[in-house]
Amino acid sequence: MEAAHLHVITFVPTSMQRIGQFPSEKATCGTYSDKKHCTGFTRGREPDLLRSFLRQQTADVHARLDDAIGPFNSPEAYARYLRGTLAFREPIEAALMQASIPPPDGWRFCPLAWSIRADMTDLGLSTSPKPAPAAVRIADISDLLGTLYVLEGSALGARILLQRARKLGFSEEFGARHLALQTRDQDNWRGVLGLLERHQPSQADATAKASIAAFALAVEAFAPGNAR
Repeated sequence: MEAAHLHVITFVPTSMQRIGQFPSEKATCGTYSDKKHCTGFTRGREPDLLRSFLRQQTADVHARLDDAIGPFNSPEAYARYLRGTLAFREPIEAALMQASIPPPDGWRFCPLAWSIRADMTDLGLSTSPKPAPAAVRIADISDLLGTLYVLEGSALGARILLQRARKLGFSEEFGARHLALQTRDQDNWRGVLGLLERHQPSQADATAKASIAAFALAVEAFAPGNAR
């Protein structure tokens, strides 16, 4: 999600992401407050701990999403990816537009559903509305940060996916403009990291709940009825 034109969701397998590290002893770590005393977590700055906590808490649903997306190795698979991405992105963007809380410093709302629709038109795909996944709830800063952790963190894989799209014959001008837009600016992700640094540790569990809900929404968006 420049100006009003940046960042769509870009999912890559968890093994390709580099956001912190999983703790080595997960079994004894339940809530965020537990993890502050857990031997499996690195003691240090709160932002590192919170990022590791969010990554651990979303690991299972992230793996489910990897399975739901499937391969990215043919025009047909790419078309399915576009449909699922649009089905995820539109309700997230609607929720962000309707949220009553003001945009926090360091992050800007940059919708990209328009570019996904343009890419789908390039491929001759229908952009008719699909049944909407469950409504997204963004009622407070924890909901917002949890959602942005998924939305903006997903853009880290855009360069890899753009390379794959190019091998399928797509480009910044045809079929893959949304990926090209994502690769041009990582400021929103850095902004989210800064927001996490300032977020209250007492709200970490609520933030993780929102992240899990955002991933679950993506899994639903890639279900056969929405992504085919």
